[in-house]
Amino acid sequence: MWKLFLFCYLIGVTSLRTRIIKTAIHSLTPFIKQHHTVVVENFNRLLYTIDFTPLNQNDPVIVFRLLFAQNVPAEVRVRLITNCDFFDDEAIIDQWLRKTPCSVHPFSLGAWENSTLNLYTHNCQHFSAFLCGYFSSV
Repeated sequence: MWKLFLFCYLIGVTSLRTRIIKTAIHSLTPFIKQHHTVVVENFNRLLYTIDFTPLNQNDPVIVFRLLFAQNVPAEVRVRLITNCDFFDDEAIIDQWLRKTPCSVHPFSLGAWENSTLNLYTHNCQHFSAFLCGYFSSV
C-alpha cells in the first residue's frame, strides 16, 4: 500500500482529478464500449490512464473462459498520456490504444495486483469504482 501513496505523492495528489471513460471491450468490437479506464490528472496536468484487463485478451480460450464466468489472469495497466486535455476522450483513447503500459509498476493495489479477472464479479468496472473511490478519499 505504501507504493500507492508514493505514486499519489509523485503525481501530485493535492489536486488530483479522476474520471472514467468507456473504451472498447475488444479490438474486434470497437462499438461495444463497456471497458472502463480511469483517467487521472495531477497538478502538472499530466494524464495517466489506469485499467484492469485480462492478460492475452485476444486468445479465444481466454474470451471463452470469461464468457462462462471463469477466472482468468489479469493485470493493472498504467499509461502516461501526453498533450491531451482531461476531457478529450477521443485523443485519450487514441493514445491509450497506441501506447504500451508503463514497464515499472509504480504502486500496489492489494487485491487487484497479480489478480484474476472474472467478467461478472471482479472486472474493470469494479476496479474503476475502487480506484476512483480510493483517489477521492486520499
